Amino acid sequence: CGNYKVVRIIGEGGMGRVYEAQHTRIAGKRFAIKLLHPEFARQPGVLARFQREAEASAAISHPNVVGVYDVDRTADGTPFMVSELLEGHDLSKQLEKSVRISPMQAVTIARQVCRALQAAHDKGVIHRDVKPENVFLTGTLEDPSIKVLDFGISRLEGAGSSSLTKTGMVLGTPAYMPPEQAAGKAVDGRVDVYG
Repeated sequence: CGNYKVVRIIGEGGMGRVYEAQHTRIAGKRFAIKLLHPEFARQPGVLARFQREAEASAAISHPNVVGVYDVDRTADGTPFMVSELLEGHDLSKQLEKSVRISPMQAVTIARQVCRALQAAHDKGVIHRDVKPENVFLTGTLEDPSIKVLDFGISRLEGAGSSSLTKTGMVLGTPAYMPPEQAAGKAVDGRVDVYG
């Protein structure tokens, strides 16, 4: 991947794989590289969402939003995105481990998620898929630091309709969608609050 040497696989999803990587010229710099699976690298809609995730995340400079630093293609044309390497786990895994978290822990997490979403909304970015899997915890549960991930189905407020964001198209995770989003209606930042 160009200036990055892959060290190990750190995760995999339906659309791609995430690797830990080291910068080839700055040995102490480590990153996460998200690489699309080859079968998706040829689908224009998937490529557009991948590019939008990189652009939306990179536009939001905030301590509670994962930092995205680069987007490029490998020598064989497979798209990849370079972001900060996070140590920890997502909120869904924490909720699987813990029968419950304390009210103070919940408030601490929620406040950080809200700050991340406010920073996104200030840039005109609506996440549209706020859920535990897209909230990453670093540190301890007693003193967590939160990063909001995956702006792949985000939308820019005020942007004209596109084939990816037009009214009538339903994108997101049903359990975390407000009725307006599930019905394919036009939405605004309130969908993120609902999530």
